[in-house]
Amino acid sequence: MFRPLLSIILLFLLSSAFAAVPFDLPVQLDQFVELQNFGGESVRLAIHDDGPTSIRVAIGYARPVSFDKARGIDPGTDETLIYSNSRAHLYYVTSPSGKVGYCLLRIRSE
Repeated sequence: MFRPLLSIILLFLLSSAFAAVPFDLPVQLDQFVELQNFGGESVRLAIHDDGPTSIRVAIGYARPVSFDKARGIDPGTDETLIYSNSRAHLYYVTSPSGKVGYCLLRIRSE
């Protein structure tokens, strides 16, 4: 029940009417989530938090890739780019998501 609702919400929020507005999305750690219509394509990914300095990201069925977390405290400096296509960028946000076991992703469309 939750996944179809999440897909519908993401499809609506990522439509062209909201293209220039960054959108924050809390995502459960170590669980695959599918972002529908992410810059015109679907993206399946899972995030694993390796501690205060790094994360691992699995995109599709590929092996997880490690990223160093951004360490800034100002808006925009706390973002780590984890995926990008020609029309949208997906960032891991170092700031706490507000929920235990979740991380915060930020979507920016062009």
